[in-house]
Formats: sequence, structure tokens, C-alpha cells
Amino acid sequence: MRRYSIILIVAISTGSAAFGQTGGISGTIASASGFPIAGATVTYRRLVNFLANVGKGPPRLAPGEVHYGASAVTDAKGSHAAQGLPQGTYQVCVDVSGQPFLDPCKWSTPPSVQVKSGQTSVLTLSLRQGVFLQIRLNDPRSLLPTSVSPADSPHIITGVIFGTGAFLAAQRASVDSGGQNYRMPIPSGTPLNLWLFSGHVSLADSQGKTVPATGSKMAFQAVAGADQVFTVNITGPAAQR
Repeated sequence: MRRYSIILIVAISTGSAAFGQTGGISGTIASASGFPIAGATVTYRRLVNFLANVGKGPPRLAPGEVHYGASAVTDAKGSHAAQGLPQGTYQVCVDVSGQPFLDPCKWSTPPSVQVKSGQTSVLTLSLRQGVFLQIRLNDPRSLLPTSVSPADSPHIITGVIFGTGAFLAAQRASVDSGGQNYRMPIPSGTPLNLWLFSGHVSLADSQGKTVPATGSKMAFQAVAGADQVFTVNITGPAAQR
């Protein structure tokens, strides 16, 4: 029997009428060449409408609207499914751990699907495969924290800037006695800029050039089939301003 791993996340809303009218989403996730992708996390997020904001208060949901989200993990055939979704329009994002497939919500127009009461909408997605951007932070003086908690400091912000200035952060993948490793999937053949910034430590690139305290953009373009690797050195504490 086919089994799915499903996590439901529901936020408090101003109305509950939509919960009595539910449907579902099913489909498959495959590579651009048609091979099914197993183990992909598919996230469904319901898009909501707000009342016109009058005054200085926070935006309020329109009557009957609800925030709702769910996720499912694809099986060996790349199949995904979620039921009991309040009717409405859902944005669908896909993350493939350990493989450089590009989440369409980050690198293109987010796909969407309409959920209608009592029906299961079908959504089949083909993911473009990129390469991994790998950033090695050498830390010979052990100035960075040794755990991977995002709350730790000193911290470093790194990732890519693309298009008209959109920024995507790279995730810290591992920590060892000599430094840290960051990784993220990126498209090949696309002009990108590596972004580096830290308010806590001083940075230098692999050639020894100091990264300005205001941050640095390094232009590059990844080649298909090969990870894009950068090495950054931690040279000392950040200069006091």
C-alpha cells in the first residue's frame, strides 16, 4: 500500500467556514528528463485575501479566509498527495534534500493549483536540475561557534543575489574543527553574485583580498555538471566601528 508522510500546519484564523469545504491535491514530482524524484518535500500554502487596510493596524484576513499549510514527502514513484485542504488557491513549493534540484518557488514563478470542495486537483511538476554552490569558511582561530544553531553568533550571511536584486541565503550544512560549510542548489549558466557579510568577523577570499565590512558581491556563473566552490578565510574579529 502506498504511504505518504504528511505534516499539517494550521494557523489561527478569523473564520472557519472554509474548513467545512475541503478538497485535495495529488500528482507527481519528476526531473526535467522525466525521472520520478523520491523523497522530495512538497509544501502546499493557501493564498489568502486581506481586507483593505484602514488606519495603522496590521492587515486583517477577509471574512471566511484561513491560513493553511500542509506538506508531503514523495514516494518512490515521485507521487505526492494531501487531503482535507480548505478550498482555495495553493502555492506549491518543492525541496529535494541532498540533490541540486531547483525549488520553483525560489527560482521561477511559484506554481499554484486551485482546490475545490470535494475534489482532488492534480499537479505534476518537472524540476530543473542545477548544481550545488558550496562555500567553505576556514576558521583557523575558532572565532565562529562550533554548533549549527542559527541563533549562535558571531554569524555570517552568505548566499546569492540574482535577477533584479533578489537574495537567497545559503544554509549552513556542517561545522568541523577547521571551519564551516554552507551549501545551496543554484542554476547553471545564470549570472549570479556571491554575497558575503559579517558584522562579527573579518573575511578574506581565497586570494587574500579582504571582504569589505559592508559586504561583498562576487560575480560568477556556474557550469553545468560541476559544483561551484568558494573558499573564504576568517582572518580575525571584525574591526570595531
